[in-house]
Amino acid sequence: GGSITIDTEDGQHVDIGLGLKFARRQLRVAGYTRATEDSRRPGKLNWQYSQRAVELFRAFRTDFADLFAGVEANPNQDKYPLSVVFKAHADPRSRLEELLGWL
Repeated sequence: GGSITIDTEDGQHVDIGLGLKFARRQLRVAGYTRATEDSRRPGKLNWQYSQRAVELFRAFRTDFADLFAGVEANPNQDKYPLSVVFKAHADPRSRLEELLGWL
């Protein structure tokens, strides 16, 4: 989990994650995330987020509240049609472009 993809009407799959951690490869973004060994589960990692990461996420959620409303309406998915996540917009494609510019 953790990754969300928007499927466009022309068949593109657009990852809209913040890209702050890459758990499978145990990669992180300095200043935003770090992984520590889980003392109760050897070989497992616990991810910690900095205040900087929290502030980034808050800004993301505020600036794209419509996206989060669309995702929260169907929380068990990891792929969402563009027309569903930005259904309140006359031009969902332009809203997606705005989002990609923000990211």
